[in-house]
Parts: sequence; structure tokens; C-alpha cells
Amino acid sequence: MVSVLLLGLTLVSQDSRAAAHFQPLRSFGFPSQLGSQPNAPLIKASDGLLYGTTYGAANNFAGTVFKMNLDGSGYTVLYKFKSTEGDGRNPTTGLVEGKDGALYGVTFYGGAFGLGTVFKLNKDGTGYQDLHSFKGPPADGRDPAASLIEGSDGALYSTTFFGGDFDRGCVFRMNKDGTGYTNLYSFNGTDGARPNAGLIEASDHLLYGTSSIGGNEGAGAVFKLSKDGGNFALLYSFSTSGGDGQHPYTALLEGSDGALYGTTYEGGGTNAGTVFKLDKNGSNYMVLRNFTVGPPSPGNPLGQLLEGTDHALYGTSFRGGSNNAGTVFRITRDGLDLNIMHDFNQGDGYWPYAGLIEVSNTLYGTTREGGADRMGTAFRINEDGSGYGLIHHFNFSGYDGYYPLALLQGSDEGLYGVTQTGGENRDGSLFKINPGGSGYTLLHDFSFWAGRVPFGLIQGRDDVLYGTTSQGGTNDGGTLYAINADGSAYTLLHMFGTNSIQGMNPCDAPLEAGDGALYGTTQSGGSNSVGTIFRLTKQGDNYTVLHHFTSGTGDGSEPYAGLVEGSDLALYGVTYFGGVYRYGTVFRITTNGGAYQILHGFGSGSDGGSPFGGLIKGSDGMLYGTTFFGGSHQCGTVFKIANNGGAYVVLHEFQGTTAYSANPAARLVEGPDGALYGTARHGGDNNTGMIFKLSKDGSGYTQVHSFALPPAAYEPDSALVAARDGALYGSTSYGGDLGLGTLFRLWPAATPDMLSVDIFNGMARVSFAGEANRQYQVLRSTNLAQWESLGIVTMPASGAVTYPDPNPPASAAYYRAYWVR
Repeated sequence: MVSVLLLGLTLVSQDSRAAAHFQPLRSFGFPSQLGSQPNAPLIKASDGLLYGTTYGAANNFAGTVFKMNLDGSGYTVLYKFKSTEGDGRNPTTGLVEGKDGALYGVTFYGGAFGLGTVFKLNKDGTGYQDLHSFKGPPADGRDPAASLIEGSDGALYSTTFFGGDFDRGCVFRMNKDGTGYTNLYSFNGTDGARPNAGLIEASDHLLYGTSSIGGNEGAGAVFKLSKDGGNFALLYSFSTSGGDGQHPYTALLEGSDGALYGTTYEGGGTNAGTVFKLDKNGSNYMVLRNFTVGPPSPGNPLGQLLEGTDHALYGTSFRGGSNNAGTVFRITRDGLDLNIMHDFNQGDGYWPYAGLIEVSNTLYGTTREGGADRMGTAFRINEDGSGYGLIHHFNFSGYDGYYPLALLQGSDEGLYGVTQTGGENRDGSLFKINPGGSGYTLLHDFSFWAGRVPFGLIQGRDDVLYGTTSQGGTNDGGTLYAINADGSAYTLLHMFGTNSIQGMNPCDAPLEAGDGALYGTTQSGGSNSVGTIFRLTKQGDNYTVLHHFTSGTGDGSEPYAGLVEGSDLALYGVTYFGGVYRYGTVFRITTNGGAYQILHGFGSGSDGGSPFGGLIKGSDGMLYGTTFFGGSHQCGTVFKIANNGGAYVVLHEFQGTTAYSANPAARLVEGPDGALYGTARHGGDNNTGMIFKLSKDGSGYTQVHSFALPPAAYEPDSALVAARDGALYGSTSYGGDLGLGTLFRLWPAATPDMLSVDIFNGMARVSFAGEANRQYQVLRSTNLAQWESLGIVTMPASGAVTYPDPNPPASAAYYRAYWVR
């Protein structure tokens, strides 16, 4: 039985006045792996996994709830808070697992009133509920900054930083189903204010907590409260003199000896905070340790203390240590023995906001900043100070690339592209995706020493991919590299900047000319520091500078775009600056570096100015390009010029108003219909960019697609790709699900949509849909290389047709349909 497969390919006719179809293919970023700036401690739940929250990343930095294994594997985002729709956002605190097995937490912002929420979530990420939206004073709290606890009565308790009767914070209680919310106590200032920390329920079943300010002298307080809110007692007021500590920001700990232990962020001998002890009746207050300012002492603790199995106290300090980036410390309960277990640094995380948890004599914690992505880490360390290790680097993209810039279609039909940043090293990535949007694969993560911030990409006649990075390499001057289409055999062919006179910072793809060598431009470097034209073999040898730009009125300077080979086999390009009017040039040079010639100098007037995207050679042999500025409205132009410099014509002047594009920054592409297509980062219906079409004689200017407002895809910066399926593919630098950029597909309304192929009585039946009265050609292949026409059919009024193939091959067959006219 024959195997049949569909390939829904298209061919654009000479008439594409019908509206185009726009399809987002992919949003960059891995949503299940995001999260940044963990402010809160982890918890170990009953399933043995670690759970926590991040303040930022996902949905415009609204925060996440995540889980992972004890070794850091299996990191998964369970819930992404939204920045709209009344959802909570930006949790600053950790979670609590209820006796019902669900997770409960609070967000500092968001909710129906924008003042924070209490939420519930199942451990598998389902069942998210906003249980309470804080309304603010006088009856309700606002801006909860502390974790919840589940009381012995099964209710949830915590504090809010503001709100209550006096807008100085409150203690609240609510049931786990969201009912029964009660403001148990409102702080008035003299009894405490601005509680930043959560509560504990001590062995006497009373609630104990701290307030960051207020009390008798305004430096903070320790209090206790009955669970019905009826009995409040101020146990201790910190003094403004600071000797006993000031501003406790963390929850208390009830030690195994029945005493209360805690920290203050400031105060003490040098205003770097303290560790203190207090009996539950408010007596016997004692400063166990005064931290000192500066290395190597810990300083400014923000996290709750933990009593280890050895009955010592373990904690983190926000500052201090050898690198002044924070510490993990151990102190005996009498305060006599202080040991710094770990000094944080930028590489392994710094600024721990939260305290520690203990699992089988191993301590786990988080840092808010630092790590590989500078967005925080999760770590573990043994109680004896050994075995420190990072178990997770929090990040912005899930190690996906973001801000896509360039696309090409490979010989295998796949789309290849680069992102300017992101990837595992945050220096950019190389990816592949199928035209339909499936099969997204990261092929390579760029890194500083091997090149970073990639720009252009080509596939050579040997099927190898060649590209440039604008930075990185030994001298941070950029690189030219080769890599196989499967991501293997990454090879540096040349590192720019070893000698700046040889050119630095290439900003576009190389060109493989007819002689098989690679040619390109550098934006800087050269004998005049304003760029070069270079030649290099594909083996990486015989690097030669063909031209040093001079920046004078007789020459251009700073070419951001690469080269194109003309029909005369000479090389053509543009410079952004320079020329007789200093607004850029069009130039010509032969492959041996001779006969360099300025064909046109832009004046930023009606002829355009500052061409940013490169030239293309049209099917008519003319050269076409865009300028970023100039034209009557100073919003850019489309132009054409003959390869001898004659016949320079401005085809279109952008207006920069609503429904018009402005400032095209990328190359044009000639579509299968012979028209020119391009992108502009501004303009369109929303001034967020557009795709336009223009005939090569300057007629028929059309806005093909207008990009939407954020968070949808917007600001296309790169050229379109006219793929072999007849559709146009491109990217936007911003927008999408996570704001990290998108890939999209655009095709005319008459493009056929392949529906199915089936076998009936030995005959293959190819079904597809299209536009009524259009003619479509049906083709078949057994190897995706050679195609034979089965015939042409006119689409009936129903818009769908089934075309028979009475003699399908015995092997696998591929079918596609083209729009003919």
C-alpha cells in the first residue's frame, strides 16, 4: 500500500489583492522553565519535591510558582501569574502546603483591586484559585509581604504590610476555601507597624510575629496574638539607639528550648543587624550576636532562622561575607560560636533574601540575584558546611534564545535562524524550525570566547551554515563561523579584532560569491576605524581586507549590511554614513578588491538617507534597497539602482503616519509574484510595525499586515524569507507569549490549504481548499527533490476540491498544490 504525505505549498500569482493570512508560528522562551528573582524560601512538600515562587519572569515579569527535585532536576513552572485580568502578581513570599495537600500563597500586587491576593494551587499546577483580593483600609489589608501559615485549627493566617484600620498593616485569618476572611488586628504604630514577616504558631497555640517599624520607639516590635484576635500583647519594642537591633524583617523561630529567636536587619554595634533571643512572655531579651559592617562578617539578615538537628541556628545574611554578597551562617543558641559556612559571589548567586529549610541534614535556600543569568539561584549545603552546590539558575527564557534576528530556508526545507541573546550562555543561539511551526530545535548556544550576539546566516553550496557574530571571540571584535545544519562541528573561521585594522564587528551575514569564497563587511575597524570589506575562504584562510572605508565625502563609512553579488559578478553594498552628503552610499567593488566605486551618495532628502538593510538583486538585474531615514517625510524610502550607478529611482517614500510604515531596517525580498516585500519596525495601524508590498516599478504599494499592540508580536527588525512553499516567513524582536520575540508566516488569501490524501481503490485522492475560481496545479514527488505535475484544476465555488491521482507510486508519495492564477 502506498504511503502518502501532504505538503501544503503555495505559489503566488500576479494578482494578490486579496487579504493575506498571518500565522504566528512560535513565541520564544520556554514557559515551563522560566522564573527570576526568587525572594522566598523553598518548601519541601509531602511528595518530597521542592516548591517555591519567583518574583519575576513570565507574563511581563508577573512571577511564577515552580517545583523541582531535590537535586534541581525536573524544574517546572506550575503557574505563571498574569499582569492583567485581575490575577495576582509578583509573589514576594513562599508557599505553605495545607493539610489538604494544596499549595497556598500570597502575591504582593494584583487581584481585583491591584493590592495583592491569597491564592491556592494544586501541586500538579491545576486548580488555581484567587481566594481573596485585598481591598485595603479600613476593613482589609493590602500588599501582603509575608508567607501564610496553616494554624492548628486549619485556617490560614498571615500579615499585610499596609492596610487595616490605620493603613499600617494588619493580621488576618481566612478559611482555606476563601471564606471567613477576618481582619484580626490592625496596627496603629505604637504597637507596631508595617509587618514584613509572617507569623508562627507556638507551642502555646498563640500567634507570634514582628513588625518592621513601630513600637515604643518606631524601630520595630515583637508581638503575640490569640487566634481569635482578642488578646494582643506587645512583647518587645526595639530602640532607636540600635544597640538591641532595629527593624526585624523576618519571622520568628520557636526553638526546641521554648524561646523565641529572630534577627533584625539593622542596629547592633555597627548597624549591620543582630541575632536575638526572647522568652514568649517578653522577658529576658538578649542580643546573641551583633553583626559588623563589611567583610568577612555576615550583615543585614533578611531570612528566618532555622534550628538544625544539632540545635544550632542557621541563617542567611543579605550582605557581608568576603564578597559583601551575603552568607550562609551557623550560630550556637548561646551566640558564642559564629561560623560562616558560605560566602556568596556573583557566579553562584548573591543577596539571599530568604531563610533556609532542612531536608535530611542538608540545607536548601535561594538567592535573589546572581548565578549564570544574574536572576537568582537555588542552592544546597550540608549542615557541616560541606557540599555547597547550585541546583538551579533562575533565568529569563528557560535557556531558549530570544530577540530573533535572521532567517533562511535550508536545502532540507527547514527554517534556520539566530537570536541575538538568550540561550544557555545568554550570548545568542542558532535554531531550526519546520515551516509549519513544528520541530523547534536549539542547534547551538553562542558563548563569549567563540562569538556572541550573532547577526546574519547563510547556507553555502556545500550545505554548511556560515554566519557572523558582532561581538565575542578573543578580542570581542566578532567572529565568522561555520556549523553543520544539524548543529555539529561548530568552527571558528576567523576572529575579528586581533588587529583592529583588519576590521571589527560584522553586523550581517557573509556572502558566498560565485568563486566560492566568503565576502562581507565590518561595521568598525579598518585603517580609519569606520569599517572594511573583507574576503575569506570557506576553510578560514587567506583573510584579506579588500577595502578600508574612509568616512570622507568621497567614501562611505560604517556598513551595517552585507554584500550582494550583481549579474556582472561584482559586489555591491551600502554604508550607513559617509558619502558626499554623509548620509550613506551605494558602492561597487570587484572580488579582487579593484575598481571600488561609489554609485550613489544619499543626502537624507527625497532620495533617502542612512540605508541600514542591504541590497538585493531583482530578477530584472536591478539592485533594490531601503533607507532608514530620508524621503519627503524623513521616514525612509525604497529605491532601485542599476549596477552601473545609473537609473537611481525612489520607488516609495514612507509617510510614518497611521496605516503607513516607517523606518525600514531590513533587506527587501522579491516574492514569487515578482513584487518586493519588506518590513518596517514602526508604522502600521498601531505604529508597532508592518509588512508592505510594492511592485518593482513603484506602483501598487500595499500594507500587507499591520502588527498589533503589545503583548502581541511587534517591531519586525529582520528581513522576510520567501520560502519554497510560496509563503513569507519572518520574525519580530518583541512580543509573543513572553515578550521575547516571535516567528510568523504570511501567505496570500488564494494560497491552498492542504486537507488530506487518502487511498481508494488503488487511487490517491488529494483534497485541498482555496479561493473560488482560482486555478491550482497539483504536483507529486517521491523524493522531495523532483516534482511532476499531475494537472491544473479550477477551484469550484465551494472552495474545496479533491483531485485524483490514478496511478500513485508504490513508494511513499508527497503531494502539494500551487496557486497558479
